[in-house]
Amino acid sequence: MSYKLFILKQLKQIIMIREKMFKNKKQKVFFSVFATLVIIFSIFTVITFSKISALTEKIDNKGKNMSVKIFADKKSGYTPFTVNFSSILVNSYKKMKYFWDFGDGTTSNNKNPRHTYHINASCTCKLLVKSDDGVEATDSMNIISLYNQAPRVSILISSTTPQRDFKFRPSYLILRWGTKKMGGRNLHYMKNLSIAPLSSEKSNIDVSALVEDPEKDEIVSYKWELRPPVITLFGMRQYYPNHVYTGKNVTFDLLDIYQIGKYDLVLTVEDAAGNIDVETISFKVEENSLESQTYGMLGYYKEQWLKQFSEIPAIKKTVAGLIGFILYRNIISEKTSFPLIKLIFMAILSSLKLPPEEYGNETMLDVCGQFLDKYEFLKPVTKKLFDNMEMILIKNGKEKESDILQIIEEQIGLDNNRPQIKDQFPGVDDINIPRLCPFVSINVTDKEGDIFNVTISGDYINNITYNDVTNNTFNAIFNYPTTEGLPSREEIIWNVRIIDRNGKKIEDTYKFTTFV
Repeated sequence: MSYKLFILKQLKQIIMIREKMFKNKKQKVFFSVFATLVIIFSIFTVITFSKISALTEKIDNKGKNMSVKIFADKKSGYTPFTVNFSSILVNSYKKMKYFWDFGDGTTSNNKNPRHTYHINASCTCKLLVKSDDGVEATDSMNIISLYNQAPRVSILISSTTPQRDFKFRPSYLILRWGTKKMGGRNLHYMKNLSIAPLSSEKSNIDVSALVEDPEKDEIVSYKWELRPPVITLFGMRQYYPNHVYTGKNVTFDLLDIYQIGKYDLVLTVEDAAGNIDVETISFKVEENSLESQTYGMLGYYKEQWLKQFSEIPAIKKTVAGLIGFILYRNIISEKTSFPLIKLIFMAILSSLKLPPEEYGNETMLDVCGQFLDKYEFLKPVTKKLFDNMEMILIKNGKEKESDILQIIEEQIGLDNNRPQIKDQFPGVDDINIPRLCPFVSINVTDKEGDIFNVTISGDYINNITYNDVTNNTFNAIFNYPTTEGLPSREEIIWNVRIIDRNGKKIEDTYKFTTFV
């Protein structure tokens, strides 16, 4: 049909040319015959060469093998991963058919297919190309498809045996009561009613997640589950708390870890591919050592005091019992009766710094001293309390603890202050003191201006005692062993002993090192 249209179009062009160029009828006929012959010859030539070309192609490929080569933009990866396939044919025919087998049960007839693998296997991808004449060529390659691996996580914790926070404040005393009584049940109810103190405080327990992902996938989720010791509620029901936190690094809330006992911590992490890993550790929260010492000491005082009361005549036991109940039971036990007395008593024992924004540089002892100065009638009772405790300590061979109580008495204004040492030279652990250092010196002051005795002694020192002196600076001269002075590079130790008229002693030791 195409040849006929071509002939008609050419004949039309010839007629138009003939009419324009030739006027003679014979010339027109001759031109028409000639032009028609040219057109026929041209068509014959095109057809002949087309057939010759096809025949030549068959002749050229005859005896030659057609071959194919597969190419892929990646040959391995973690599922799901996509591969772009292509191929090159050698000695190919015009019309070719493609048959791809990707090795995972899927196929394609595209020339350059794109395929996504979802299995964990080594897949053999095969390609079969086939011409219309039945000529075939094949090729294959291995594609390694691996499942995306889960991340590996471990937990880093600040301590596996942490001590819970404790300070001498009413809020911490309430928390202690809430956890110690009824197995933590009271604290549970206080939390649920949102009346628990320190509900916004953070604990001293920090945890961090250490994660390694084989494929370097992004970690999209961290879930921490903190499981405290079981709580027995009213009706003997068992309650298993579970506190959830998120983030790579976490600091637990104070109330969530205030119960003493074993805690389980479960961390679940998830990567961008949806793989998860779970790690579990346990740690044990213990009572704060300061808390234990404080209540242990208070319990000891209570026991000794009541024992002493039990030895007095029966007539006085009623009064003694009442005094013991007021001054000890409500101070040492965790009941909240007489909270002011309890707070004062604990403050005296602690000597902790108060919040600077409220009290500046004052300590609890300073505040207690101001309180006793304001309410003078409490001083005799408090003094008697301290004297009895000191007597119990001395009786049990605890002179050092007794001396500490005496210092506390002085600081809150219940007893005469002992002298104080300052401006000692050479000082504590001084170095590079000249070998020709002439003397050692100290400055001693007594708050009430009482008289005292001072004794200075030590290595290479001319020992000296100053009797019945008051506030002043006191020296002791060195006796040089050679004309060059003290020995080179030697540690020199010297001592100071002070006794006031009330028998209170201060003893200190200092040392320094000479240079060459």
